Amino acid sequence: MRPTDERGGSSLAQAAIVTPIIVMVALALVNMAVAGFAAVWANNAANFGARMGAVTQGSAGQAAVSAAWQSLSAAPVGAYRVDIVSPGGVPGSTLGVRVRWEVPNWFGGIAAAFYDTPNPPTWHGQATAFFRQEGW
Repeated sequence: MRPTDERGGSSLAQAAIVTPIIVMVALALVNMAVAGFAAVWANNAANFGARMGAVTQGSAGQAAVSAAWQSLSAAPVGAYRVDIVSPGGVPGSTLGVRVRWEVPNWFGGIAAAFYDTPNPPTWHGQATAFFRQEGW
């Protein structure tokens, strides 16, 4: 007895085409979520570091970097660097903290197939926060 489904192997062919596309879209969404997550952590660390440095009476730059690293110690993904943009130190001056972040780019090899650009190994960005140095 023959099955009533006359499609033959067309279902398998359609699945073979659609499944890799769905997997690539899911991987892209995860990759972008990781990059967004690292950007939020960097922004929060820059704000926290700049604020802690702004209210510290002595060695504001060192306090800002220490506070930013303290905030980043719980970040589960990414590589970070903390820099002082402007040192502050005098009441009324500006204290700035920059946090740079990097996460892996899982689409580097796939993107190279479509574009003539070099293969970017990571996605990266930065967050900068400025606060006015407090003093009393």
